[in-house]
Amino acid sequence: MPVDKVAGAAEQGIVSGLWPVASIVLAAIFLYKLTVKIGCFDIMKESIASISPDKKNTSTINRIFF
Repeated sequence: MPVDKVAGAAEQGIVSGLWPVASIVLAAIFLYKLTVKIGCFDIMKESIASISPDKKNTSTINRIFF
């Protein structure tokens, strides 16, 4: 098989694999920055912290739901 076709197929595979992951990461960063700027992140942080005073329980709840 010609090297140029192998390289093109590899490039296409890498791009088609990384594009969905990169778009999700960029959307998550955008939403995080937006919630911090608006002030909603502090509200969410206080809401999650008010569920349980124990940090272990709060961290377990975060792992389950997020």
